[in-house]
Amino acid sequence: MRASAILLLVIFVVPAPATALPEYAAREARACAHCHLDPGGGGPRNARGQYFERHDHSFEGFDEAAEAAEAQTTEGGAAGPLQTLLETLSFSGNLRMCYSLSQGPHPGATRGCNSCHVAGERAPDRTFFLMQGELAVSARMSNAVSFVYSNDLGITRDVYAVLRLGEGGAFVKTGAFEVPYGAEEIKDHNSLVKVRHNVGSNLRDVGVQIAVQRPRHFASVAVMNGGFRDPEGVPIRISGLTPDGTPAVAARAGVLAPRLRVGGSVMFQDATVIRPREIFGGLFGAFFGDRWSVSAEVDIGGAKRSGTDSTNFGFVAQAEVEPVDRLSLGVKVDRWDPDTDAPDDGETWFTAIIEHEVSRNASIEARYRVRDEEGSQEVANDDFLTMLNVHF
Repeated sequence: MRASAILLLVIFVVPAPATALPEYAAREARACAHCHLDPGGGGPRNARGQYFERHDHSFEGFDEAAEAAEAQTTEGGAAGPLQTLLETLSFSGNLRMCYSLSQGPHPGATRGCNSCHVAGERAPDRTFFLMQGELAVSARMSNAVSFVYSNDLGITRDVYAVLRLGEGGAFVKTGAFEVPYGAEEIKDHNSLVKVRHNVGSNLRDVGVQIAVQRPRHFASVAVMNGGFRDPEGVPIRISGLTPDGTPAVAARAGVLAPRLRVGGSVMFQDATVIRPREIFGGLFGAFFGDRWSVSAEVDIGGAKRSGTDSTNFGFVAQAEVEPVDRLSLGVKVDRWDPDTDAPDDGETWFTAIIEHEVSRNASIEARYRVRDEEGSQEVANDDFLTMLNVHF
């Protein structure tokens, strides 16, 4: 498995197609709010965003004036309460079904255990399992206020309200949402640098974010509970507060240009009974072409527990290319070193990715992952994942 995966990495080490939302924002020179109900991007889309997706990520033929006139006519008509309510709602969903082949279950695995994928470790051995089953609803009460709720396999992911502050792209978000740290392009919650800092895309925390999202720049500051997963790796729930109530602060800022996105982020997490006091930060960037993209994030931090200081270091880099329509090839490299002064405690993951977009709402994906773990971390657990992704 290891030799085959390395061969795949050599073959596929070329830039790849940008599928992340920031690419479209940069290419179209528009803020995320142009297509999304959440001005920070992601989640349910408005009429513009739905049109953009239906027409192969193009606004060609979209009549803004006609859409505005239709909305005005609808608002001025004699619609009943139910129709009025339905017109304020938008729905979205994501289903990801996976079949995993790994070299073997890790020590201590229990019968039927499938939580380790969520924890960012190794997937179950030779089994089907649902990686994602998320449904989201968004209500836009007015031009200034909207509300989003999503549930993934019985776990509340997002539940927050957004207040837009005028026309300048500023907004306030409050509730439970993804920690605004690092590169948005790197969404895979199994990225080592994300998982080890507990800021992966499958995790949520409770707090307040103040942000500005413009076509050419973005910035945000969030004060959150600083909650973490429990020892079993269960994602943060609404009740996942830190034991002592000490908040965390996360800040992110950067610039957008045609085919380019660069920025930096920092996060401070004070001491709790389950985690050390920690401050970490890093730089991230992404470059987009017509059929390719490359993105990377580098993070370094310091932690202090019981008078002992340590420095951690991590990075993740990914590249994708679309050689033909609807087929993308990609590679990804993750590295994590929890203590740069301690030998043989790091790990590196290499992943080769092939994805075929079957239709506008579905794709088939295969991932071959090699884990190079050092010292006590070393376990034979390379794996191969095949996935069916369906979204609307």
